Amino acid sequence: MAEALHASLEQERALRRPFLWLVVAAGGGVVLYFSAEREPSLALCLGALAAFVSLALLTRSHARAHALFLTLAFIAGGFTSGALRTARVAAPIVPRIGIGELTGFVEEVDLRRVGARFILRVASAEGFPDDVMPARVRLTTRGDPNFSAGDFIAFKARLMPPARAALPGGYDFARDAFFARIGGVGNALGRVETMSPPEPAPLSLRFFASVDRMRNALAMRVYRIIEGDAGAIAAAMVTGKRDLLSEDAKNLIRRAGIFHIITISGVQMTLVAGIFFVGFRRLLALSQTLALNYPIKKWAAALAMVPSRRWLEIGWRSLRVPQPE
Repeated sequence: MAEALHASLEQERALRRPFLWLVVAAGGGVVLYFSAEREPSLALCLGALAAFVSLALLTRSHARAHALFLTLAFIAGGFTSGALRTARVAAPIVPRIGIGELTGFVEEVDLRRVGARFILRVASAEGFPDDVMPARVRLTTRGDPNFSAGDFIAFKARLMPPARAALPGGYDFARDAFFARIGGVGNALGRVETMSPPEPAPLSLRFFASVDRMRNALAMRVYRIIEGDAGAIAAAMVTGKRDLLSEDAKNLIRRAGIFHIITISGVQMTLVAGIFFVGFRRLLALSQTLALNYPIKKWAAALAMVPSRRWLEIGWRSLRVPQPE
């Protein structure tokens, strides 16, 4: 047994494949970071990484010691990357429920059948407990929004800390919110006023805001043409905007175990279209005459649209929710 293991290790080393396991070691370091009971010291993480890298360089002439310290260096690298990411995104979180005045740029708007949900990059916050000003907040409004992504708005809001996991091992929204720099969730109270910003929005915010406006325009166009939950599913598949779905439709899709189709939306369509595109192109390439004299790549792209659209229509019908009379 020991001889077989040694022979296998020697073969891996001869083929230069042990390097691939360093990626696994780095991933293990990330797992160790998230398994820690408390936040480790970033200085100690960087010190340990530097020490293991130095030892790996000093022991290059000793194969076993070099492999050991190199593995430890990658584990420390994965661990340190987690600590660096946490330090980079750390932002204030509202400690408890509070009501105050917010101003800021709208980063993203998710339209609903009634109202909307939006993400605000906070410029100022007044009246909240402990004078905490989160970097970003996620809010809902009951009425149709009179603003869009990229606008600078002011309003009164009710904020609370992001919810933690309801069950051990369950989905922890608070952790996702932390890494998204969302320091509070809640709802807008009263009228939302659009005003001129004190300074221009950053270029990145303007770019992504324009993309969000286009996504919403496309989602609403698809939803109005097809209507109902079928239209909401179509809009979600095309744009990734899922808030137009009714609760009945969401529950039905969850029970069917296929909510991931809606979640990753366009990726599914891209995969299906890509499969048909490659298949049609290879079939056309079997003919030397067609491959050398005609644009079979364009033909394959056009042909791929037909079954892709058919697949999407079948998906809409299979997920159709009975509408109340």
